[in-house]
Amino acid sequence: MRKTGIAMSVEKISVREGCGTFGKETKQFVHTLAEKGVDAWYVPCLQASMNDSCTSYYALDPVYLDIETLYQQKLVEEPFARMKEGLSKDQIRIMKGPWFFQAWHNFKPDYNFANFAYQNWLRDEAVYACFQKKFNGSAWQTWPQAYRDEPLTGSIDLHEFTDDILYETFLQYELFLQWNAIRQEAADAGIEIIGEMPETISGFGAERWAHREESDEDALWLDHMNYSGRIMNVVSLHQKESVIGASLLKQLKEKNPELEMILWDTERHDDLQGYLRGAVLEDHWPGGDVIDVRGRKDWKDIDDGGGKMIIMDPGQD
Repeated sequence: MRKTGIAMSVEKISVREGCGTFGKETKQFVHTLAEKGVDAWYVPCLQASMNDSCTSYYALDPVYLDIETLYQQKLVEEPFARMKEGLSKDQIRIMKGPWFFQAWHNFKPDYNFANFAYQNWLRDEAVYACFQKKFNGSAWQTWPQAYRDEPLTGSIDLHEFTDDILYETFLQYELFLQWNAIRQEAADAGIEIIGEMPETISGFGAERWAHREESDEDALWLDHMNYSGRIMNVVSLHQKESVIGASLLKQLKEKNPELEMILWDTERHDDLQGYLRGAVLEDHWPGGDVIDVRGRKDWKDIDDGGGKMIIMDPGQD
């Protein structure tokens, strides 16, 4: 059955709070799609990113947290003033920060919050975010050794970070509440949301820091590339980093299937190997070097948790 769809990132829907949010404008956008007879909405990644690589696999970007909704919940004392256009996401997060802190201080944790906070991925993400703030956003590889190795050694007393960890947890809780409200609006309007999870994670990301015991990078690289009998060169460090990140995420999902969160009606995947065969071979490999990635065995079995999935292979012949 053919469907009519549109691709639109949330951040482009409104500039009232610097960029689009999980607020009223996005809900109105969903209703406009329904009125125009559109069946599906494709939403690019909602995770925070740095240099085009997601810094967390699960955590949503706080830039999308709608302050007007927090005001309606009586968590902030006044709505947010309209921002000027052209601000970066980093600037928007900083400007919205005081409202976020006020909302947290007025929030009364309940059973639903406690249940949400119990998820393993959230603890890692919250601690990572706290350490990043402590060291002014620097890469975890540059932190003092005790903080760099905390996931391996438990060498840091986290009690001093309790309030900050709960604050980061609260941001994610409210983000997921607001996004689920958008999803419900879409479902009621008959709109299918097609989204994507990151295919790789930045070397500076939370998962790479938190799961270093599983990050034997040379082994991950060889495991991911062993389907090919012809590797004539080493791809650029940037592309190798992407493949290692993708391999680690694949391992984590296999070991922790309960961590998969339902964000979409249908999940879209880019075939990373197709990307490697296409763009990487064209742009990064010297002429005459060849890698054969057809018959890729690492994509033959995909467990989508019972949901629908679209597999995209940009390099397919």
